[in-house]
Amino acid sequence: MPRGYPDWFGQPQFPKYGAVKNLSGSTLVPSGVETEVFSIIGKGKIYYGWIYYLTLYDSSSAYYAPIIDGTRVWRYIIDHMRQRGVYADSGYAMFLLCYDKESNLYVTGLRGDITFEKSFILLACQFSGATRNCYYDICYSLIQ
Repeated sequence: MPRGYPDWFGQPQFPKYGAVKNLSGSTLVPSGVETEVFSIIGKGKIYYGWIYYLTLYDSSSAYYAPIIDGTRVWRYIIDHMRQRGVYADSGYAMFLLCYDKESNLYVTGLRGDITFEKSFILLACQFSGATRNCYYDICYSLIQ
C-alpha cells in the first residue's frame, strides 16, 4: 500500500513550476521615453520583486506599467500610489515599499502571486530631464 501524499503536481490542474530564478539589474530610462525595464517570456509565476530609481527627485514624474500576456494592466504613478494608499496587501499588482522624499528614494514592490501565460513585461517612464537608472530584483519561475 503506497504511503504519503498524492502526487498533486503530476495532474494537469496543478502545474509544476520549475526552479526559482532571479532576474536583477538596471536599465537606463531616458527622460520622457517609455522604456522596457525587463521582460520574462514563457508561462510562469512571479514570487516577489522590487523596482526603484536611485536618484529620482520628483515622485510624481515617474510611472511603471506592467504588461501581462500583452495586456497593459495599469499605469502606476509613484506619487499617486502614495496618495491612494497603494501599499502591500492593497490588492494591486504593484505597491509602495518605501516613499522617502528626504533621500529621494521610492521603492515599488511587485506582488507575489502574479501568474502569466506568455510574458510579463515592465515598462517605466520618468520625466526628470535626465537619463536615470531603474534598478530591479525579481524572483520568478516558469512552468516546466
